[in-house]
Amino acid sequence: MDDDDFSDLDIGADYPGDEPDPDDPDEVVEPVGEGEEAPSRRFPTVVEFVEQFLVFAINQKMSPTSGQGLRWDPNWHQYPMVVYRLIALHEAYEEAYVTGGSAMSSWWIQHFDPHMRVILDGDKGPFHAYDEGSISMPPKPLKVTPATSSPLLFPPGSN
Repeated sequence: MDDDDFSDLDIGADYPGDEPDPDDPDEVVEPVGEGEEAPSRRFPTVVEFVEQFLVFAINQKMSPTSGQGLRWDPNWHQYPMVVYRLIALHEAYEEAYVTGGSAMSSWWIQHFDPHMRVILDGDKGPFHAYDEGSISMPPKPLKVTPATSSPLLFPPGSN
């Protein structure tokens, strides 16, 4: 190779990580996205996410027997753990949807599969006692005692 092969190379070019000179108006860089609208969400709410996507994405047989197989309760919105997990799943979905590329594949593996494994677990999951045809009641919150005396949260001498 001779030196002529590099004649178009701008040795003084700015590279990512170079800081612009704030006194030079030609080098002032506006933050990405400033003045632009945020990308729209595919499903504006978690309810729309569940009703328009999730119920179709879960193409697995649900067990008719309480405590066995995979379970789903149409009153999913009455279970705090399910609501919180589905909100997290929805937010991660929206982020992956906007990001594009392989982000959706990662969403399925890193978000959808683990959350749905817990939510649909007919043995230990939140819907384990759901009985189709009966009125389902959400589980009662776990009982707790005051944490003020816990040495794990408040080691001796930390007052």
